[in-house]
Amino acid sequence: MFTTQPQWERGYADGRRYRPLRDDERSLLATHVPAPAHGRALDVGCGTGELAAHLHSIGYCVDAVDWSETALTEAAARNGEDVHWLRGDIESTDPAPHSANGYDLITLRFVYPFLNTRDQTLVSLGRRLRPGGSLVLITPLAADTPTERRGIALDEDELDHLQAGWSAALRHDTEGVSFVVLRGPRQDRTAALRQQRIGKGDLDSEQNNLQAWSTYGTHHIARATQIPEVDRISWASWPGGPGAEVLGNLRGRRVLDLGSGIGKHAAHLVTAHGAVVDAIDSSPGQHRRACERYGDLDGLQLLLGDAVDHLRATEPYDVIYSIGGIPYIDPHRLLPFLATALKPGGRLCFTTLHTNSRGAGPSTSMAARPEVLPLADGGNLTVHMWVLTPELWEDLLVEYGLRVEGIDVLDSPDSDNHVSYRLFHARHRTHVTSAHRSGSDR
Repeated sequence: MFTTQPQWERGYADGRRYRPLRDDERSLLATHVPAPAHGRALDVGCGTGELAAHLHSIGYCVDAVDWSETALTEAAARNGEDVHWLRGDIESTDPAPHSANGYDLITLRFVYPFLNTRDQTLVSLGRRLRPGGSLVLITPLAADTPTERRGIALDEDELDHLQAGWSAALRHDTEGVSFVVLRGPRQDRTAALRQQRIGKGDLDSEQNNLQAWSTYGTHHIARATQIPEVDRISWASWPGGPGAEVLGNLRGRRVLDLGSGIGKHAAHLVTAHGAVVDAIDSSPGQHRRACERYGDLDGLQLLLGDAVDHLRATEPYDVIYSIGGIPYIDPHRLLPFLATALKPGGRLCFTTLHTNSRGAGPSTSMAARPEVLPLADGGNLTVHMWVLTPELWEDLLVEYGLRVEGIDVLDSPDSDNHVSYRLFHARHRTHVTSAHRSGSDR
């Protein structure tokens, strides 16, 4: 049964408790992660504090974090104040108030299956390890867990996946529980995980799109096509429908326009709504056109480059939006970094193609398909787009730490035009939610 955060807290308040620490776990900890001199440990999802107290007893200085105030109150009452008890969400992008000097040991006992952003959280925790430090996960095995409680356990594929990107991994299974020790997080762990899901064909699709849009920009430079005045945001290829109001109050907010093209919408948000906007596009021609028109506009920074590279390096934004640009990039390459480039609670809005001009609807498979990009004065270019069902888009967004708040249907006002878009409204997820909090054995 799925539970929300308040229900999880209420479970503790009602007296619900979880499997005690066992002697075999104590033995494995003593064997594989003995406390070094002045060793420091972080216990994630500490509950009522039994593991944290044990780590202190074997020589660690311990920080223990949980989101349940009831659990932490009981932990302090049972075990005293030798452990530093902290209330918070480990999936938050803010590491404070945890140790700035890092940890020799980080433990997650019956916690990992409940994380909403598993890969990103392991990356973040790996960065907090001191040289030579270890990350220990203790988790039920799916093969030894009743079907109705499958959500609290990991299967073999999930166990293999969580070990990806670490220089060393040791695993010991005992009485239905797997004890996994991870050491040496690689700097490119996120990239390695992402590449597991991106095939050569997907990368070729993106390269094809870059070439097509570069040709498109050059074509319009040669035609001296004028950039029209913009008095409102248009999320589809026709006027009308929602405008900038879906982005909330933008005055003074830091905003990213992803796939900004000629920059007209980004410029409008600066001049009409007081936003501070970065606008990125990969097409040199489109970027040149934007710079010629809006290059001197204060509050607007026009960027040429790969969106994912920018998202990996940038400071987080209050708002990220994209008018048709996201479906040109493989979602498994883009979404992990798009999520981390939003501030906690930050807003994401973007449109995707749903039905094309031939009436072909969205796909249920994760593959790019050819679509037509028309040129002025005749002729067409071929692009490759991820035209996915709304359900598949929502699953992807949730997988990478975003909460979908709404999906608008944008159909053409012309009954002879089959083209239809979907406008997604999402936010950076700031807390673990019901999607991954289930079961009765943590």
